[in-house]
Amino acid sequence: MKLSSRLKPHEVLAAAVKSEIDAAGLYAALKNKVRSRLLLRKLDFLIFEEGKHRKILERLYAQRFAGRPLVLPKASFLPASLRVNPARLGVPRLFRTALKAEKYSEKFYLAARASTRDAASRKILEYLSRVERSHYFLIQSEIDLLERFPDSYKVEEAHLGEDLVHVGP
Repeated sequence: MKLSSRLKPHEVLAAAVKSEIDAAGLYAALKNKVRSRLLLRKLDFLIFEEGKHRKILERLYAQRFAGRPLVLPKASFLPASLRVNPARLGVPRLFRTALKAEKYSEKFYLAARASTRDAASRKILEYLSRVERSHYFLIQSEIDLLERFPDSYKVEEAHLGEDLVHVGP
């Protein structure tokens, strides 16, 4: 991915902040559709991570553009195909959308890293790209589980046979 040369550095960071807000919103919407306690904890973790990334980016913005107010773009930098209304989609489709969004975000941060000269900013953007990659794999593992056990998210506790133990002769 190559960032548009029309985007100014402060606009790139503002788009990244917007992306983190949108990602947290998607995971919060998923939480409303899930009953699995384990999956709820994973979604809480992802919401926490996206909030942490937002704070990192806001701090970076304040350092690099002191005195300039942070103005978020109205639309996400994600392609239209990844901007969805969570109320209209089921859990598996939302996870697949989140998977693609995490991959896209990873590429966005790498492109932003390549377009900045500030060493500290480059390190932060590289870190964020790596964390988005780890989110990708976490979500992929949930998709794999949903493919094997399509209703697993609908129950508080899924028992996959691990509780069945033979005791005795």
